[in-house]
Amino acid sequence: MIMNIAIIGSGNVGGAIGTKWVQSGHRVIYGIREMNERVEQRLAEADGRAQAKPIAEALVTSDAVLLAIPGMALDQFLADHGTSLDGKLVIDATNRMGQDALHDLNAIHNVAPEAQVVRAFNTLGWEMFANPIVGGEQASLFFCGPAESRETAEKLVADVGLQPVYIGGNDQIETIDNLAKVWFSLAFGQKMGRRVALRLIADK
Repeated sequence: MIMNIAIIGSGNVGGAIGTKWVQSGHRVIYGIREMNERVEQRLAEADGRAQAKPIAEALVTSDAVLLAIPGMALDQFLADHGTSLDGKLVIDATNRMGQDALHDLNAIHNVAPEAQVVRAFNTLGWEMFANPIVGGEQASLFFCGPAESRETAEKLVADVGLQPVYIGGNDQIETIDNLAKVWFSLAFGQKMGRRVALRLIADK
């Protein structure tokens, strides 16, 4: 299943995930305000398999959207482009640092009520997306979202090289965000560094 995926945010998170999706055969479109050296580097690395377009155009031509912008930038993005998310698979990797909640699912659904929002890629540092193997073990990526989006989301997580672990619908969004807080505590509070991850181990 090859998808057209718009990535909003071409920094470390968006760039690392986008690179892996390009390598897996997906068509990546970076939604940008203006070209810069970082985007040019992403395109050069993709060797013609990725594009950069104005945000509005990238959203129109995409099947799925990855929100990889700083959490504090989400409100302005939604005000400018939120209605274009309606009816699309939206992967929300933003974290509202310093706020009561890391996510803002309601803000997305207020402007795009038919968006299928998946909460993913917010529980690990970007280094784990670039290289998801730690100590010889594949890191797990925990996510939640609508059941009808599960299969597609699992494929996109796996295409980055992570073990996808579905927690449930968006009633489990706080569970996902609590795992993000665990990662922050380990990486920074316990000073274990950014290349730290969790892995699910089960008999089934």
